[in-house]
Amino acid sequence: MNKLASPLAAATRRFGDLPAFIAGDITLSWRDTKIAVDLLAERLREHGVRTGDRIAVIEGNRIEVPLLILANLQIGAVTVLLSPRFPAATLSSMRTDAGCTHRALWPDSRTPSGSSQPLETRLPSIRELLSQIEHPRPDTTPRETPTVDPDQPATVVFTSGTSGTPRAALHSIGNHYFNALASNENLPVMPGDRWLLSLPLYHVGGLSVVFRCLLAGAAVVFADSATELTGPIIRDQITHLSMVPTQLRRLLAESDLPAAASSLKAILLGGGPIPKPLLNQALSAGLPVRVTYGLTEMTSQVATGTTQEPDRPRVLSHCQVKIADDGEILTRGKTLFLGYVAGAEVHLPLDPDGWYHTGDIGSVDDTGALSVRGRKDNMFVSGGENIHPEAIESALCAIEGIDEAIVVPVPDAEFDARPVAFIRYRSDINLSNAHSELPEETRFRYDHVSLSGELTKTLPRFMLPIAFHPWPHGYSPSGLKTDRAFFIQLAKKLHRPRT
Repeated sequence: MNKLASPLAAATRRFGDLPAFIAGDITLSWRDTKIAVDLLAERLREHGVRTGDRIAVIEGNRIEVPLLILANLQIGAVTVLLSPRFPAATLSSMRTDAGCTHRALWPDSRTPSGSSQPLETRLPSIRELLSQIEHPRPDTTPRETPTVDPDQPATVVFTSGTSGTPRAALHSIGNHYFNALASNENLPVMPGDRWLLSLPLYHVGGLSVVFRCLLAGAAVVFADSATELTGPIIRDQITHLSMVPTQLRRLLAESDLPAAASSLKAILLGGGPIPKPLLNQALSAGLPVRVTYGLTEMTSQVATGTTQEPDRPRVLSHCQVKIADDGEILTRGKTLFLGYVAGAEVHLPLDPDGWYHTGDIGSVDDTGALSVRGRKDNMFVSGGENIHPEAIESALCAIEGIDEAIVVPVPDAEFDARPVAFIRYRSDINLSNAHSELPEETRFRYDHVSLSGELTKTLPRFMLPIAFHPWPHGYSPSGLKTDRAFFIQLAKKLHRPRT
């Protein structure tokens, strides 16, 4: 593959004093960013970081992290992004799997290290870096834009783990570059635009925001809170957002939504099935939502809706999609990752024709729009019939008043497995107005009749859940996606198999 112009050098040349990163009262221009990255690269070299080393970062969203990623790219080192929500023993195991040689630490880093530590590399905070930038600041614009090898390893991001143990996915500079390029072609981002970083950098959906803004000259804005969104949207005049359905529900519930919506140009909505009522509610509220389908192994987006058809994702440039005979979605292209990392080894699991098997089930219609029905490994067989729980969840969420639903199988002596549902009702309605005096558990048994009746309008009888359970009180997923394994175990505890 041909060499690429260094993204940071190109951004410094093209966008100079435009904002690049904004975090509270700190704003870095692209020229400031180049100086800070150069300083960081020098510090990393002093700590013995060399080409090919892998640097673990166990942090939330902080402004220093993208600067470290860019500094590592200059050296040829790889940034391994890890969620601080994991326990120390798990983080230690993940670092071993990813082959980490160093761990980056800042003065206020709090995440426990665990055992078997790599070499600690203590780095300056953003304020320390700013104090080292000379005033007036030197012109760091290179006379000639340097080039980079697109195949150079850049980052390791762990998969979400919703279908098993998280795996360490290695991406190249070219993977990030071409994914950002394709995204910006479909969903324009202009110099001076501002993208709120509402997804974590240790997920590919958050990390990809950095590269989109790097190519476009837009600013990455760090959110004050993981839950409150309208405040920073209004204050920082946010133009772009990436979010999952849970975050969209929170945004729609915030009182300042009309004021927030006025500055927004686009919202990328992905991370799992999108209930049609939720999408319609967002569009009715004037939110410029685009449904997107992507995966860590393809460096984020694969297909995304257009302005004219926001709910009909179309495959982006630099990606290819094919539907296998069994309905599985296969992908390949310039954004396909380098492979899964296991220590010093890298394994890229492709079929003989070079396709990556996503594990998702879907179809492409005559117009080229991609529909995703669910995960292949979520499917279960009930009485000889294949059941995709996402189809039942979608039908449930289409019922007025239901905010969220998860369907999982429970063992059954006659049918092998039967579906059961967990339902979260909208907070502003009663479970059953006519029977509001009944205990909650009784009302859910009563609702079994009415809910089954609604579902028979769109689903065959073998797909009807045999039980409807209330949403677990206080349940909060550890990540951005609902933990289906948690609900499978809960259903087994609640279900009494027939004898």
